[in-house]
Amino acid sequence: MAASFASEALSSGWEFKLTEETTLDSWLPVAKVPTTVHLDLLDNKKIPDPSHDMNELQTHWVGEKSWTYRCTFSAGSKIDGTRSVLVFEGLDTFATVRLNGTEILKSENMFIPYHINVTATIIPDALNTLEIDFDSALLRAREIGKEHPEHRFIGHQTEPERIGVRKAQCHWGWDWGPKLMTAGPWRPVRLEAYVSKVENLWIENTLDEDLNACRGTISAQVDGKIGAKILFTLSTSEGAKVFEAESKPDTNGLAQAPFILHKPSLWYPHGYGAQVRYNLEAVLMVDDVVLHRTQQKIGFRRAELIQEQDANGKSFYFRINGIDIFAGGSCWIPADNFTPRISSDRYRQWLTLMVEGNQIMTRIWGGGIFEEEVFYDLCDELGILVWQDFLFACGSYPTFPSLLELIEEEARSNVRRLRHHPSVIIYAGGNEDYQIQEKYNLTYDYDTDKDPKSWLKTSFPSRYIFEHLLPKTLEEEHPGAIYHPSSPWGDGKHTTDQTVGDIHQWNVWHGLMRGYQNFGNMGGRFNSEFGMEAYPHMSTIKDFISDENEMYSQSLTMDFHNKANDHERRLATYVLENFRTSSLDFKYWVYLTQLLQSEAMHYAYRSWRRQWGRSGDRRCGGALVWQLNDCWPTISWAVVDYYLVKKPAFYAIKRALEPAAIAVTRTHNEWTKGHVAPDPTSKYDVWIATSNVPSIQAAKVELRFISINTGLDIMDPQTEDVEVQLNGTTLVRENVTIDNPPTLEAFVLLATLSIDGQVVSRDADWPQPFKYLSFKENRGLAITLSKSRDTIAITAQKPVKGLIFAERPGLRFSDNGLDILPGVKYTIHTNGLKENEELDENDELGSACQTGSLTWAQMSQRMDIVFELHKKDYSPFPCLEDGDPKDPMSYHGPRINIQKPNNDIIKPGFYVLLGPDGEPVEIPVNQEMPLPRAPSRTLSSSDNSLWKAEGWKQRIGDVETSDTGINSIQNGILLDLTTSIFFHNYCLAIDPDDGYKVVCFSKEPQYEGLTMSRRADIPDKYQPSYALLKNHFRMAVLLNMKGGVGYPMWDEDIPEGCDQVAGISQSDQGKLRFETVLAGKLNQFLA
Repeated sequence: MAASFASEALSSGWEFKLTEETTLDSWLPVAKVPTTVHLDLLDNKKIPDPSHDMNELQTHWVGEKSWTYRCTFSAGSKIDGTRSVLVFEGLDTFATVRLNGTEILKSENMFIPYHINVTATIIPDALNTLEIDFDSALLRAREIGKEHPEHRFIGHQTEPERIGVRKAQCHWGWDWGPKLMTAGPWRPVRLEAYVSKVENLWIENTLDEDLNACRGTISAQVDGKIGAKILFTLSTSEGAKVFEAESKPDTNGLAQAPFILHKPSLWYPHGYGAQVRYNLEAVLMVDDVVLHRTQQKIGFRRAELIQEQDANGKSFYFRINGIDIFAGGSCWIPADNFTPRISSDRYRQWLTLMVEGNQIMTRIWGGGIFEEEVFYDLCDELGILVWQDFLFACGSYPTFPSLLELIEEEARSNVRRLRHHPSVIIYAGGNEDYQIQEKYNLTYDYDTDKDPKSWLKTSFPSRYIFEHLLPKTLEEEHPGAIYHPSSPWGDGKHTTDQTVGDIHQWNVWHGLMRGYQNFGNMGGRFNSEFGMEAYPHMSTIKDFISDENEMYSQSLTMDFHNKANDHERRLATYVLENFRTSSLDFKYWVYLTQLLQSEAMHYAYRSWRRQWGRSGDRRCGGALVWQLNDCWPTISWAVVDYYLVKKPAFYAIKRALEPAAIAVTRTHNEWTKGHVAPDPTSKYDVWIATSNVPSIQAAKVELRFISINTGLDIMDPQTEDVEVQLNGTTLVRENVTIDNPPTLEAFVLLATLSIDGQVVSRDADWPQPFKYLSFKENRGLAITLSKSRDTIAITAQKPVKGLIFAERPGLRFSDNGLDILPGVKYTIHTNGLKENEELDENDELGSACQTGSLTWAQMSQRMDIVFELHKKDYSPFPCLEDGDPKDPMSYHGPRINIQKPNNDIIKPGFYVLLGPDGEPVEIPVNQEMPLPRAPSRTLSSSDNSLWKAEGWKQRIGDVETSDTGINSIQNGILLDLTTSIFFHNYCLAIDPDDGYKVVCFSKEPQYEGLTMSRRADIPDKYQPSYALLKNHFRMAVLLNMKGGVGYPMWDEDIPEGCDQVAGISQSDQGKLRFETVLAGKLNQFLA
């Protein structure tokens, strides 16, 4: 009887060492294979975590060394006719493999799997020793560069010699990732034993034009004895057989069977149909004895790249099973510097995020890897289209013969691995390699030179790889597959040509650094890269920076974790152009960068989706943001960080890619024109973009014009019924003229789309830039968390721009980075909010929330501080109940005398407190906000560690407001000096090098961050005196007790003209007078 197939994973029992070390104790244990040397060094505590702080620099030596791995394994008894095969699915990169001292393999390509027949080398019924030496790819690359002076090595981002080595190019570092030149058995190693084995199982198939039949050839290769037969079976996922055939291998071991399936169930991308897959099985038998069986899941679909001449040049979009698809999605880089660390579950989390975000395509970038099998399986399962770059990036690659052989074998083996996946619909030659040709003016005569051999003799020999070797290999292994020479590329024209092919639009951020508001005019036929940087959430930043003194935007460690060239000036330019930046408070800076990225994606996706047009007029076929993910915790263009924590831009893309999405935008002018010669009017457009939505019976559009200052509609809302174009763009309004400020006050355009009576999409257009807008007034923002802690309801009385809730690993939101408009209740669903965990708002251009219930005892106690100079005049103080807030002096109703303060809650309403001079001041008392919020803390010197965690700048007060109008006197009365402080306009800060400071915290740019007092001679720098705190509290409360209707103040120290919280004063001079007086009073206490 013939032996059946057996396979044993060689995943345990490994150890490793520096190759140069020879002592027995130099061997260190390996947790498991697959692995890399960095992971094993981390496990053995030989290197620090390179993702933290600047530890990367302490690990560079690893890439300059050679490393040796070994394991022992038992081999079974030898059976006649059975061969033993060692399988290495991936060795990174220059590997010499020995079995029992005999060299069996030399590998120079991390992307090629190897099957090595070791029947003559393996020792049956004994322990065998497998040993692998990994040379330094860094040093070998430099040697290769010297060995080939006939080639000009041009490679951007990192060492140019990288382009001579078939290793992930980003291992040399990139403008978003570290330099971690790792090595090791990065994919599985196993021992197989068999007489015969089935390999390369595949169905080459085509669908009839009417999609009613699928026909082609099933094929498989037999390795081993040929005298067997193969039974091919195709079954549904439920197990029903739909096709069966037998075939005998030919003399070369190739077995084939013609195939036809009528009325097949097809595979579609998500949102367009089901992701139907069949089970294809091949069973190898001799005399009805099964020698080996293998299975694949396959899907049937027709994929087309439509490139047709039209009025705009030449189209570039995808058609799946006869349906035009707008390919909205993102670019993908390796999700970890060390791939073996990525679990199947983590891959699922990443790709599920794409579906959640309405993204339909991912582009696997050419500077990384051919992804793990689970990645493509999940794309098949979830309905995500895959654009697969071959692995070349930002270089003019050499073409010496041994490298070409490696490239061809790499391409062939990986196409065979991927060709059965219905999700993989296009292969591209590489990433931005033709841009290198353009930058260095390398020879490229596309129109007249069609001889591949001549290309090898030019200064751009890479053309041979991209336009001959790769497409030829692809056609041999996967006939009919879609191939594109590079990304970007378009018929040999300049890579920035907007009329043909795909483009990478980097004149936002890079290049001309144009405003993101121009994205719509800058797109091509397919936009396969574009982006904007943003910081991750604070939870991630605190993970990769441990030194609190480095926790600011300009620190060395922060810069080290942003690998983009000139990121400081680029990010600062975009923030300063668009937003008020009166303070570099770090948390607010993080917030602004996130809002910036979100706004940029909003403009890009909604504009380019508008250009999807309709059948026969597809101006733009897709948009893939650079990038979805990160390979380490960092500051980059990613819209989701390394820990799967989504940035607000993720949600902006999600909203723009809804199946039916409305959009509204005004004419954008460059800033110089805007403030030098402002236009008295602007024009606005409204449109609806749809994908594969069912037929729409009743669609209604509402357009509102909402004052940013008051929250009121400045004109009547406009509504109309609309007939919506399916899988295309419906123009609702175009070039409608409307007045600009000052003719009209600044307003938000809010467009709402309702289908069959249900709101399905909203979009808001704001005056640009935001830096000219004021959000200082109370926005009336109310945030309510449900008792089940899984739903958040949000309303506002005045427009709030960019409400962002802080996110962390494990905490998920259905939406974030929202614009909150009056008259609309917004609902967010959340998952993972822990018991007693509070929602943390990063910030917004509007305002935040505060909570508190006020008791009579609290009011009485706090008045002891407020009226410390006049105790005899007010205690016990008289108070008027239910007074008219508009005219408190006219009230002559019953008075309440609080002889014995109690803990009864003061009922919400307006009260009038009579001051020592007999003049009344109104005090609104409001209901407790439904959303808890932890108070700030006054820290003592005993809290030294917490001080450090807060960077020596603990805020004592924040800008706190709510829709119920909780004001600073109520904040102050709720104050407990030992546990919490809430001021409306001031921030207390203590710096061990600077002493006690009171810093202006109003949102006025000329006062933000203004130091009121700088004295380092306080006896205890960590704890200001109680008298000082009391006086500061008193002054801040008195400031805000001044009503907005001109009633006298209680204290002569407050200068005339100072107003309530919204303005502090009614003139700049009044504001400055107050700041000066307050500084003088504080300095009296410090003297």
